[in-house]
Amino acid sequence: MMTARIDKQAALDLMRSGESDSQIASRFGTSRQAVNLLRKSLTKAGKLDTHRVETPFGSPTAAVGPKPDDLPPLPKRSPSPRSAAYPTLDQISDWVINLVSMAADARMLQRQNADLTATQASLQAQILRLQQQLKEAQELLFAAAAKASKYENAINGLPAPLPPQQPKH
Repeated sequence: MMTARIDKQAALDLMRSGESDSQIASRFGTSRQAVNLLRKSLTKAGKLDTHRVETPFGSPTAAVGPKPDDLPPLPKRSPSPRSAAYPTLDQISDWVINLVSMAADARMLQRQNADLTATQASLQAQILRLQQQLKEAQELLFAAAAKASKYENAINGLPAPLPPQQPKH
């Protein structure tokens, strides 16, 4: 059986730089458990000042450097300039205002559409009535045109109607 050799100083440097046990194990071609044992022995010997942090999945991750309680508070930073890729709060509030305004406009346009639809139906009914009246007027006109006039009757040999009588004085 072949055993992999771990350079303890190189592994210590990698642990201090924040490399995980799996990353160190893959570099040296050994198991994660072997690197974990080395980490424990270096911590006991005082060469590695570290504490373990549990991840959400339960696998330990090495935290390198001083413990969080030993760190000085972070300096207050001024807000960094926002990326153009992310909208600002003002832009978002403008969008919400515009959205509400557009919703009100949509309701108004729906009401106008309903009114115009009713007006259109009324106008179409009126057009149908007028078309019917026009048809009836044309029929009367054609019937009157087909009726023979007094001149046509005279030409055809029928007596002409008598003219109205003049009163005698």
